[in-house]
Amino acid sequence: MDFEKEAAAFRAAVRQAGKRGAGRRYPAAVRRQGAAYLAARRAGGATVSSVTRELAVRRDTLLGWAGPAVKAVRPRFVPVAVVEERAGRIVVHGPRGVRVEGLDVAGVADLLRRLA
Repeated sequence: MDFEKEAAAFRAAVRQAGKRGAGRRYPAAVRRQGAAYLAARRAGGATVSSVTRELAVRRDTLLGWAGPAVKAVRPRFVPVAVVEERAGRIVVHGPRGVRVEGLDVAGVADLLRRLA
């Protein structure tokens, strides 16, 4: 599969479908084509972000077409290991600016278990 040609064909189909906006859905054929392209690229190891750039479609839109199987690919938390425990203040930085301060290692571990 020539991904560059497939992506160009997808973008052409989107242009043919006309302007997008509130209440203007993509045609079903375009949605299926985008979902199939995403699945093929993900099978080859591409990230969702790179596919959205190739297709010029918003991430949420593309993931909505792909369904729950692709959304579950990205873990919320990843395993970590404490290499060295130091006395002092621990600061945990999370997604979207979340910041947790003042917990010891056991407190951080407990917090992460509760959030998972």
